[in-house]
Formats: sequence, C-alpha cells, structure tokens
Amino acid sequence: MVATGDGGGRIRARRGVVFASGGFTHNPALRRAFLRGPYVGGCAALTNTGDFIPLAQAAGAELGNMQQAWSAPIVIERMLRDPAKVAGSFVLPGTGMIIVNRDGRRVINEKAVYNEFTRTFFDWDSRTLSYPNLPLILIWDQQVAEGVAGNDFGNPVPPADVDGYWVLHADTLAELTDLIAKRLTELKLPADHDTLAADFTEHVRQSVSRYNELAESGLDTDFHRGETPIELALAAIFGPGEGPNPTMSPLAPAGPYYATILGPGTLDTKGGPRVDTDGRVLRPDGEPIDGLYGAGNCVASPSGEGYWAGGGTIGPILCYAYLAGKHVAARQPAPAS
Repeated sequence: MVATGDGGGRIRARRGVVFASGGFTHNPALRRAFLRGPYVGGCAALTNTGDFIPLAQAAGAELGNMQQAWSAPIVIERMLRDPAKVAGSFVLPGTGMIIVNRDGRRVINEKAVYNEFTRTFFDWDSRTLSYPNLPLILIWDQQVAEGVAGNDFGNPVPPADVDGYWVLHADTLAELTDLIAKRLTELKLPADHDTLAADFTEHVRQSVSRYNELAESGLDTDFHRGETPIELALAAIFGPGEGPNPTMSPLAPAGPYYATILGPGTLDTKGGPRVDTDGRVLRPDGEPIDGLYGAGNCVASPSGEGYWAGGGTIGPILCYAYLAGKHVAARQPAPAS
C-alpha cells in the first residue's frame, strides 16, 4: 500500500522494490537513539524521517553506520523557523570573525571543512558532564557585515534587504553578551546548554585580543586557520583578505559587532539497512532479502565516517541507485496474481 497527497493505492512489484526515501534527519527519536551526539536537526527534505528503517528491520535486515551523518554547522534559529528552506553553513565567510563557546573561548578553526567542523560541538567535559561547545557563537564585525553578506551556502551574514532575524548586533561586546544570553534562553536548548558563563564577556575580549594578534602575524598557531588548500579555496569564493593570511584579519577595535548561534546539523544521516554493491538489503548473515533494495541515505553509506569530497553525498547516491535499478530490472518478474 502507498499513500500520496492524492490518496493511496496498492502497487504490486513483480521484480523488486528499491527504497530511496532519505535518512532520518527529521526523526528526533532516531537521532537521539543513534547519532554520535545531540544534533539539533538539519537541512534534509522534511520527509526524511527514517521510514525505511522499521520496514527493513521487520523484513530481517541488519542495520549499519547508524551513528554517522553528513554534517554541517547550522544557524539554529533559521532551522527552527524555516526548516524547509534552511541550509547548513557550508562556508562561514569573512576574515574579521571568530567563533567562541559558552565560556567565551575560541575553540575551533572557523574555516574548517563543514563536516569535520561539526565534531567540535560534541567535545565532552567529564567534569561538568556537558558539551561545552554546544552551541557555538559566531561573532563578526562591520567589515564582514558589509563585505560578505549573501544567501548562498547557508551564509549566516544576511544581505541588507533580508530580514536577518537570527542575527544579534550591538555597539560593544558587553552589550552583545546580554543579547546572546537572552536569545539562548529563548531557544530552549537542553539544560546546561542555554546559559553563558558569568565571565563570558571577559573571555570574549581575551579571545578577540588573542585572535587579533594571530591575524596580524598571519599564523594561527592556536587552530591553524588558513593552512589547508580547501580552506583557501573556500575563502576565495567570497574574496580573500588582504593581510598575510587570506582567511584572517583583526576584528575592528570598535563596534558594531554581530553574532548568531550555531548548532550541529545534518545534510542528512547516513545509516540504515546494510546493502551489497547491487543495492540488495542484507540479513545479519550477509544473505540478501529477496526483492528488497535500497539506495542513498536511507541505507548504510559505504563512506562510513568519511566525507570523500564535494558531491560526496549525491555521487554515491546516483551510482548505487543506478546499480540497484540495473539489478532489479534484470530479475525475472514474479508471476502475476
């Protein structure tokens, strides 16, 4: 039986069924049960709720790679307000910008590739039994606000003609702290992740001062920003900076300053029933389930933890969907009934 917006009906598949129904990004219960950390959601299609997982399990399938996802930082407020249109922030543009945690400390190379960037959210503090980097706070200056605003690649810096409801701005870092603290409580994040440290402002000032020293020298000895070819290539999309490091420049000594709140998001999950190279869904003993196929993010990705390259999501999806379709088309059809 199938159901659509126009009703439903019964379809008989005489050769087999190929599922390509997406991962479980929008199934909070499955995210909590399986993913490696507390993802806040993601930018996959809203219909990606993991429907194939229980169906395949009922047919005897073995699951694999359930803890993994294609990941990117995501602006939490945009995800909450407009989940159908929000995109992960593939590039965090601009040179006069830093990212700090709830203690006000810089904790990451802001230009790190998005999939690997996201792991920083899941650092665990065994003393406080919490994730100190969930969420993270992106802070930028006026030069960034004017120079790299846009709508592409999940850019968190909005153009002047766009309602940037997710952006906070103030003339001083102290005033910005007050706005961030208030907004965190409004987002209703998990307990212990919705407040700033009491000395957040002091730590932010120290973080900015330290970052500015590194930017002037051109060497980020703390987090190695701008040291890999991919960082330089992505920075070039928005135009490199003019200093000794094209991804860094000191934050302006005076405001206005801007901020937004980032969380760990998925492009989609990459776990589900295990399949072979023909897309056949497998039992725990490695034998295929007759006539049942899967391709894409609804099945266990062959990439494991890796993100092979740009197009690392859609490339394998197209490849394995082709192989599954080719195999099922070659099967002898079951007798009509």
